[in-house]
Parts: sequence; C-alpha cells; structure tokens
Amino acid sequence: MTAYCCGAGAMSRLAIGLSSGTPTRMDFIDFNPTGIVKAIVDGGKKAIRGTLDPIDTDVAEGLQFVKFRTRMWLTAAKMDILLPCMGFTEVSDVFTLGDTLAAVKVIVGPAGAKEQVYDNCVCSDWKVIGQKGSDPILIDIGWIGKTAVEQNNATFFTSQSSPAMTEGYVYPFPDGTNNATTLNLLNQTVTFPQCVLSMDYHIIQEFNNSVTATNLCPSAHDLTFQTSALYSNCDSTEPLYSTPLAGTITGNALTLNFQRTVGTDNYQTQFVIANAKAIARPPRIVKNDYNRLPIHMQGFASGSTALLVVTNKQQEP
Repeated sequence: MTAYCCGAGAMSRLAIGLSSGTPTRMDFIDFNPTGIVKAIVDGGKKAIRGTLDPIDTDVAEGLQFVKFRTRMWLTAAKMDILLPCMGFTEVSDVFTLGDTLAAVKVIVGPAGAKEQVYDNCVCSDWKVIGQKGSDPILIDIGWIGKTAVEQNNATFFTSQSSPAMTEGYVYPFPDGTNNATTLNLLNQTVTFPQCVLSMDYHIIQEFNNSVTATNLCPSAHDLTFQTSALYSNCDSTEPLYSTPLAGTITGNALTLNFQRTVGTDNYQTQFVIANAKAIARPPRIVKNDYNRLPIHMQGFASGSTALLVVTNKQQEP
C-alpha cells in the first residue's frame, strides 16, 4: 500500500486544458464540486396508490449536472493555459476576450481513488482576488460541463510526479516592489487593501433528449471590479463617491497589473478594462475604524476596443 492511499487531499492532482488537446497538470488550492449530481427520475412522490410507500419501478435514470470550481495561485505559466479556456484569443502574449468559449477538459485525481474526467466544459465565471497579507494573488474559476466519467487510477496521472506540473512564479499582493500599489480611478490615485476582478459569462444550458447537457453557451460578459478606499478629504477620495453620485458615467480605462522579477526575467499578467464606470455607493462608518468607501465598477467595451485584454508574458527586462 502506498502512502497516499488514505485519500489525503494534499496528494490529489489536477489537469486543465482544451478538449482538443492534452490537459496540463498544475498545482491548485482546492476543487469544489458545487453541483455535480447524477439525478434520478422519481414519479413515485406524485403517484396515488393507496399507500404512503413509494415503489421502486417509478424510478428511472435522470439528468447529469456537472458544475464545479477550481482555485489556484495565479501565475503567468498557468494563465497561458487558462486564458484560452476562458474565452481569450492570443496574439503575441496579448489575449483578447471574444464571444465564444472553447470546450475544456478537466481531470481530477483524488489520492488513492479513480480519476474523475469532466469533458466539454465551459468556463462559467472567474474571479481574480488579491488582499493584503501573506497570500499571493489567486484565481477562482467556475466550470459547467457536459459529461463526468471515471477512469482507472494512473490512467492520466501515471505517478505522483508524472506528467510534470506547470507552476510558474506567484504574484504577491501589491507591495511597492513587484506590483503597483495604486490604481487610477476616476482620475483619483487610490491605495487599496483588497481587490476582486470578476467575470460572469451567464451560461445558458439545455438538455435535449439527453441525460447530459447538449448546449452550453455564454449570453453576456458581466465584468466587475471591486475594492475599497479610505474616504476623506485629506486623501482626496471624496470624488470617488460624489462624481458618480452626480451622474457622471464617462468612466475610464482601468488597469490591474501584476508583475514579478526573478533574476533577469520579468513575469507579467496585466488586465485592462476598456471602460470602467463607477457605481455610487456611500461610505461605511464605524466608530472605531476608518471610514471606508466601497468601490464597485462595471466594465464595458469602448468602440472597437474589446471589453477586456490581458497581457500575459515572461520577458527580458
């Protein structure tokens, strides 16, 4: 018996990639099966038969729902694999968001158990999250798939080290050295303790004479950016509330730029929203704390400029 047959999560494995290719193994934080269910059709609950007991012949095979989430530390190496799975098209390290989503395969290898294969998945939503503290930047991705099947242990992950993992260097939360510590919002320079960049594709799905989903299509690009700032005249942050409250909806481009230099190599993952419009939200006031202004911005395309463009690369400085 090998040491990892007890089923410890730490010895589990994950691979993600386009269904048309071979998935790439990568480290991850967790795998959350939010809605993976093989349902049954049960007519017994509504049948009147002179007894309270349901009968087993009223049960048949039902629909298979495949919905789950993966979380991992964001690195340039992983994003090279993930961005095409998230609806982006690459030209020379520049990834532009498009209107279609590619089919994706996700393989999970629980320690000491059969591998789970989720195929013909699409990205339903994702969040890039950063906050002050010891954790680096992470990306949380939601997936909706068509099929979920088991395959024998060691079918794809032939050993604990094979195939090799794609990892890359993590990005610390802005620390003044590797990343910018400020954002320019409504022409105001803002320092922030946390941020969340979120995308929801509003996936619509249908089941046509099939126990598995037959169509999975995005219906919208719902992009938001959220953070907070100190609210005071000494920090010149009052316009972050008064400007959108006055009806100003012009907005401006918003850049969230993560960088890290290791030796002579510079790693960068930069998100650029073409136009971000602020929603007026009043400050939170607590006696024994600073007055903080919640900042919520909605992303839009601007003319021929796509809603979101990501530069993801490793280059010589």
